[in-house]
Amino acid sequence: MDCKYHPDTKASWHCNGCDVAFCIDCVPEDARSSTPKCSLCRRYLTPMGISESITPFWFKLGHFFAYPFAPPLLIVATAFSLLFAYFFNPDNISLMAIPFWLIATGFITKVFFSIMEYTAYGNLDSPNWKKMMSTDNGWMFLKLLAMMIVLVIVIYKLASVSMILSVGVAVFFFLAYPAMNIILCMDKSMWSALNPARILYVMSAIGGGYWILFGLIIMFGLSMSFGMSFLAGYIDQSVAVPLSQFFSLYLSFAMYHMFGYVIYQYHFELDFSVHRQNLYKNIRAHGKHTSEVMDDTAKAVKSSGLTEAEIFIQEGRYEEAEASLIDALKQDDSDNQVYELLYKLFALQGNISYMVKLCEKHLKKLSESRSSNLMRIHYLNTLQHQVDYCPKDPKVAHQLIKALNRKEDAKPALQLLNHLKKHHIDYDGLADACFTFAKMLTEKLNKRQEAAKIIRWGMNVANEKQKEAMGNYLRLLV
Repeated sequence: MDCKYHPDTKASWHCNGCDVAFCIDCVPEDARSSTPKCSLCRRYLTPMGISESITPFWFKLGHFFAYPFAPPLLIVATAFSLLFAYFFNPDNISLMAIPFWLIATGFITKVFFSIMEYTAYGNLDSPNWKKMMSTDNGWMFLKLLAMMIVLVIVIYKLASVSMILSVGVAVFFFLAYPAMNIILCMDKSMWSALNPARILYVMSAIGGGYWILFGLIIMFGLSMSFGMSFLAGYIDQSVAVPLSQFFSLYLSFAMYHMFGYVIYQYHFELDFSVHRQNLYKNIRAHGKHTSEVMDDTAKAVKSSGLTEAEIFIQEGRYEEAEASLIDALKQDDSDNQVYELLYKLFALQGNISYMVKLCEKHLKKLSESRSSNLMRIHYLNTLQHQVDYCPKDPKVAHQLIKALNRKEDAKPALQLLNHLKKHHIDYDGLADACFTFAKMLTEKLNKRQEAAKIIRWGMNVANEKQKEAMGNYLRLLV
């Protein structure tokens, strides 16, 4: 879906009320890190994924071609090219060439998979030696080799049954080659990577970008073929062999890096969880995170948790966002930023009962810290979703009446006062609540008669000192 105001740009947010799509440029920069509101109706916008906020892979070709020159990959490509030239020298070939080829093929395939997996989580640098040699992924690179072998066997067997069927299957899996690698990286299952239904799902999830990817893979393959042919035809064989191998590895490293980047770019559409730290860096680099830079380790961890929740909300992963924020609240139940994100999250989910419970807890914490202005803001925001809400704690309601001191606050303040009179008639601060509200009516709205009635009622539950102060004020009104 394209942005209404920028038709050439994909939308990142949608207003269900106005049915209007917005791109990231339509959203104020200070609101992008959480959930912005529609500029027309002020409702919260629905996220449409964040693939559009990540630079598309077709704009990063320069990065992909420069990637294999990272020191670890450059060393691997150079070493194996020289070793390949040594073992497969026509003048000096030996039986050791076969075991070398098996070991080299296994290791290089392991490097391919490590590059793809490492990039898929949002890492744009090359994996280090430890990552390339690690078996944490369960020897998945062997499944990458096995997948190719299975395909060859299946197509060969089908050829004996029906050449048309064999060619059709071969064409399908040829077109599905990028998707199969992507699935193997995400699902860690060879059979999932060979499942046509799963392949078609991934292709459709990526959409038009998939065919751009496929076109680039064809370009890589043709470049590899022509390059090796050129070297073999115009350069001495002793030099052509290692150069051909180096060129082949160079393009393969770049290609598998691009596979991983496509997973990272479309991780929301593919339902793949990337490493959140990499998205933190991206958000902070663009000034989207609302927290100040923190030096203290504990504060930095808390800031990362909030950023994770903000990303989850933007991606529409509401359950994960809620779990992250609840954990943050358990660590510090006075963090206003956590409360604000939870309010937005519950509003997006339409979970008003949870919002009210959260407000009940939050108002109590704010009351303890005497944060009257924040109490007013969050109470009024909650009233927009549940108009009859009143805090259960009479002390909190009393303090809210004091905080609601603007003329537009008269209605919610009266609602709180009536709640106290009805449910907390024995509350020792009831007379003061009446007096506070009466003064607000007089000073902000000039409703002297209504204020006098409330003061007279309040004097019935006031102590002697309160009665004296209220009586003096009442004489000024009448």
